[in-house]
Order: sequence, then C-alpha cells, then structure tokens
Amino acid sequence: PDYPFYFIVGLSTWEMLAGWRTQAAITAGLALLALAIFTALLLGLSRARAREAENALRLEEREKNMRYVLDAAGEGIWNLDIGGNLMRVNTRFCEILGMESQNLELTAEELARHALRSELGAYREDLVRCLKGKSSLAAEHRIRRENGDIVWAQFRGDVVERDASGRALRMVGSIADITQRKLASE
Repeated sequence: PDYPFYFIVGLSTWEMLAGWRTQAAITAGLALLALAIFTALLLGLSRARAREAENALRLEEREKNMRYVLDAAGEGIWNLDIGGNLMRVNTRFCEILGMESQNLELTAEELARHALRSELGAYREDLVRCLKGKSSLAAEHRIRRENGDIVWAQFRGDVVERDASGRALRMVGSIADITQRKLASE
C-alpha cells in the first residue's frame, strides 16, 4: 500500500506521426507530380513557340525571296480577290501603270482609271470568259498610265480558287509592257 502501482502507456513520436507522414508523403508526391507536369507543359509550350517563331522566319524569308523573284521577272504580278474587290500587286505592276509603288493593294475603281473606254468591252469579254472557266486570260490591250501616256500591255491570268458551285473567288496573273514590241511590229 505504500507504493502505488502506475501504468504508463505511451506511443513513440514515430508511431504518433505515422499517419501524418503518410499523408505528407502523398501530398509531397502529388505536388512533385504536378510540378513535373507543369514543367513539361511549359517546356512543350516554349518549344512550340520556338517552332512557331522559326516557321514565321522561314515564311518571311520565302516571301522575301518570292518578292525578289517576282520583281526580277520584269512583269507586273497581280492577285485578285474577286469577292473582296481587292487586287494585290508587286512594284513592277505599279511601274507599268506609272503609279507610286507604296500602294500595293488596289480596288477595281483604282484600276478602272487606267482602262481606255475603247478597250473596256474587249477586256471585259476576255475576263468573263476566264472567270467562267472557258479559257485562261491572255489578252493585249492599251492602258493609260498615271501621266496620261498610252501603252500596250499584255495581260495573263488564271482563276486559282473557286467555291463549291464553281464561282471564281481568286485570280492571279501578270501584266507586261509590250509597247516596244507593238511599235516594232507596226
């Protein structure tokens, strides 16, 4: 009776924190997995952007080379968006018409200023025949330059894009100054 009997029951810290350690390990693993996925996504995105930038540079280089080739060809090149009523041209096209070369997009109204009334009907017939798909555009007509001079021009072109019903959407072609050849043959 003089000595009380005590039972001391306890758990070690290791055992007490076993559940917490398991949960902490799972949480840490998930966090590392999320970090790895996020890092992989960032790397993929940066690679995609690098490829996109590289492709843009290649495309720009090709366009520049194409511009050099088109300008060196000595002919005016045109690309007509029929629905949008807009024609994109190169600098040689502008030179042939005696226009400032900074305006490389022209509307039909701007082009009509250069047509001679006497040539307009024949040119429309040639164009309509091409738009209907009956032939390529291959015509020689006189045009008026910006300064009023009349020159002979050879027009060539083809419809390169049509809608499902066959209606022409886009046409590309060239224009060449053939005045010297016409004068020599006369």
